Amino acid sequence: MSNKSANQPAIRLRGYAPRTEERFVRFHHLRHPATMGVPEIEAFLLHLATLDQISASTQNQALSALLFLSDCVAGLGRRRDEVRCGAPALPLC
Repeated sequence: MSNKSANQPAIRLRGYAPRTEERFVRFHHLRHPATMGVPEIEAFLLHLATLDQISASTQNQALSALLFLSDCVAGLGRRRDEVRCGAPALPLC
């Protein structure tokens, strides 16, 4: 059984979208999530914020899913305060 299929029920049970895991892995050229850390999570979230222009609440949902994934797959137990996410604020004028 692959890690992806092993994680799917746990991800679904917690209300996270399996697509987040799939996009994260594809974004990093199919690297296994256990080989990635905080810099990779930050890069993916920055990509979502700047290029995909997703809302802050969607970014937070993706962050929660990725932190859960890193804990589930690699047992890393990352905390929210270890990861910085979001695009820099743009001037209003």
